[in-house]
Order: sequence, then structure tokens, then C-alpha cells
Amino acid sequence: MTPANEASRRVLLDAVRAGKLARTVLLSGPAGSGKLSLALECADALLGDPHHRALRREHPDLVVADFGDAAYKVGDARALRVEAAKSPTEADVRVFVLRHTQNMTAEAQNALLKLLEEPLPAVYFFLLCENESAMLGTVRSRCLKLGTQPPDAETALSSLRTRFPDADEASLALALQEADGYPGTAAEILSQSASDDGRAAAQFASDVLHCLRARDELGLWRVLLSRDKMSREETAAFLDALERRALRDSSAAPDARLCMLIAEMRELCSANVHSSHILGLFSQYFVS
Repeated sequence: MTPANEASRRVLLDAVRAGKLARTVLLSGPAGSGKLSLALECADALLGDPHHRALRREHPDLVVADFGDAAYKVGDARALRVEAAKSPTEADVRVFVLRHTQNMTAEAQNALLKLLEEPLPAVYFFLLCENESAMLGTVRSRCLKLGTQPPDAETALSSLRTRFPDADEASLALALQEADGYPGTAAEILSQSASDDGRAAAQFASDVLHCLRARDELGLWRVLLSRDKMSREETAAFLDALERRALRDSSAAPDARLCMLIAEMRELCSANVHSSHILGLFSQYFVS
């Protein structure tokens, strides 16, 4: 565990022991940053099970919801509300770990907000999020917010070597650099770059970013019109690639306007808004 994650772990476990842990904790950080392990360790402490079944996701009073890349819809949030109203089976509390909460639609987040505002003293929630900006401010304000950090460079490289034994060191190092040192995110980058869809998303993002930096609005619209009928998954992959290139390029200063646009687009993508509408938001980039 990295020193930064150890600090978050200490804060959470000290609060559990003191009986002062916030009912909702938001753990943010890219894939592979240790969010799930940290949440499960806290759940284990809250449930007080001598057999530590929570660490194996086997405790009856632990619920781990993981929809992967699929959007959490309002029906999922309402089902969660029904489940949270049930009494504990063995422990004194129940613990809910919700993964990839950045994929919740706005409607689902509002339904979750109602649940978080209910007086349920025997229920704890851990929201695991890869992109905190995709969460509504009203939800974030109800949470104890903690971040996770990547492992040291050699540990991260070793992890990637194991998963991609045929990749050269330069490719591994570049992926790790683009992923800000997170091996899970780097693994996704390497996997995507090996696929036709991943290469298409990377090229599209590169073309868009070139037009934005050149302030070539006409050229941008030509590029956008060539890919105005993307699926939700293709749009999300494009936004990921654009963010990596725009925010992790040491040769250019961070672009606050583009950062805000990407965050807004991610929220619309989570709500399953058509790609043509999402891409249309680029018009705001050129407004003074």
C-alpha cells in the first residue's frame, strides 16, 4: 500500500474504532489504485467478523454492487434503497460498496441522494469512483471524500510486465506515464491500444485536440462530423483518450475550459445522451 493510501486507511480505521465513521465514504482514484481493497478492509472492521469474510466478499451483511461499464440507472438505485432498508443478518450494521459510481445517471444519483439522506444508522456506504467530477455535487457533499494514490514506479512496472509479457519496456513506461502511475489504468490503455476500437478512439482524440489547440473551429467540425454516430462505449473511450492527451501532456499547460467540457460530456455520456449532442458541446470551447 502506498504512503498516501496508508494515510487514508489510517483515517478510516481510526474512525471505525472510535465509532465516528461517516455513513457515506467516497473513495476516488483510477482503476488499480486500491479503492476496493481499502473499502473491503473498512467493511471488515465495521462488521467485526473474526473470520474476515468481508475481505473475500462473503459476509451476508456486505453488498458489493458492480455494474462494470454499464450505467447505473434509477431502477438500480431504487432497488438499492429497498435492500438498504433490510435489517442486518449477523452483524450490527450492513455495508454497501458501490463500484464505478461515476457511471450512475443523474437520475440514479438523485435517487441515491434520497437514500443517503435517510436516517439509517445501521448502514454504511462506500462509493468507489474513478472520476469524482462525474458525481453530482449534492452527492459529494454528503460524503467523507478520500483519494487513493498509485504504487511506486517499479512496483507498477512489475505489475504491467506480468500482465503484458510481450510488451516492450518503452510501451509499458509510456502507458504508465499516461496513466499517472496507476497500473490498472495503464493496463486499460495497453489493452485498448491493441484493439481497433482503441486505436480509433486514440486517433479521434488526437485529431480533436489538434484542432482545439490550433483554434481551428472549421477543422474541428469536419473531424466531429466524421464520428457523430458513436455508441455510448465508443464515446466514453474517446473521452478517456482525450482526457489522457489533454491533461497529461507535459508539453502543454492544463486547459481548464477543456477539463470542464470533458467532465460535462462524461455526465451526459453516463445519462446515455446521443453522441452528436455530446460532441456538440465543443462549440462552447470557442466562446470567449
